[in-house]
Amino acid sequence: MIDSHQRVAYIRLDSFDAGNFDADYGSRIVASVGSRCSLLRNAKEFSNFDKCPHKVWELKYRNPHTSSFILSFSKKRTFGGDIQIGEAELKLSHFELNSVTKQEVKLRNFGNRRLSSTATISVHMCEDGSYPFSAREGHLLEHSHV
Repeated sequence: MIDSHQRVAYIRLDSFDAGNFDADYGSRIVASVGSRCSLLRNAKEFSNFDKCPHKVWELKYRNPHTSSFILSFSKKRTFGGDIQIGEAELKLSHFELNSVTKQEVKLRNFGNRRLSSTATISVHMCEDGSYPFSAREGHLLEHSHV
C-alpha cells in the first residue's frame, strides 16, 4: 500500500497502433510518460510487433486540476536520434479519482499532421492508497486533451 497522503497516477499502456507511420520490420518503439523534462528518463522500449505492451508508469502529483502528463512515442534509432511518431498531453483532472479509466488517445505529430497513430491507456488516479489498477472502473469527466 502507498502512503494515504500521496497522490499517484498510474498510467498503463494497453495497446499501440502506429497507424500510417512507416515502422520498419522489427523496429523498436520508445514510449514515454511524464512532464516534458522527464520524458527521457521515463522511456520504455517495446517491439513494433507487440500490440499490447502493458508498460506502466507512476506519476506523483499534488493537484489534479493543475497537473497533466505527456504521452509520447518515437521510433528508436541507433544513430541520429529517435524519430517522433506522435504525442498527446492529457490533464489529470479529467480522470475520475480512485478509479481506473480506459481511454483511446489519438496522437499528434507536429512535423507531419497526416500521421494517424493511436494508443489505448488505462489511468488509475489513486488518492486512497489502493494498489495500482485494483480500483473500480471509472470514466472520463471531460475531454482530457490539453
